[in-house]
Amino acid sequence: MGLIFVLILWSTSLFGQSIPDLPLQDVRGLTIDLTEANEKWLLLTASEAGCSFTHTGIDQLFAEFNQQSHIQVVVLDYESEARTKEIYEDFLDAENFFFVADNSATKQAFKKNYSPQYALFNPQGQLVWKAKGLKRLNLDKVKAKMN
Repeated sequence: MGLIFVLILWSTSLFGQSIPDLPLQDVRGLTIDLTEANEKWLLLTASEAGCSFTHTGIDQLFAEFNQQSHIQVVVLDYESEARTKEIYEDFLDAENFFFVADNSATKQAFKKNYSPQYALFNPQGQLVWKAKGLKRLNLDKVKAKMN
């Protein structure tokens, strides 16, 4: 059983009040103001997932964010929140990421059956790239797609 991580990039200067109103909480239970992630990639845990699940929940999450015209979405699946932070913390810092482990009602709302996948969507919500299988992403490939 792994976690789905969703990576989102937006600018509050582009959207103003139109940023999706999804409550986020960090691992300490503190509410996260999404404007803190302005001009940064936001990494959050969307839901727990297993290989026998469907894509219903993540499709709903994409639909919510992709209503905005300039939001990019990347979905990453890793073994665990702790392991992800341990392995990628330096990378996240270097790439101007804002790390948040989402323990909020938003996470629970999308805690539905779906299979973990690696995917990159462009700002128009179109699928740009999808990894084969459930292998770990090559971070260089991810960075290339994000630039």
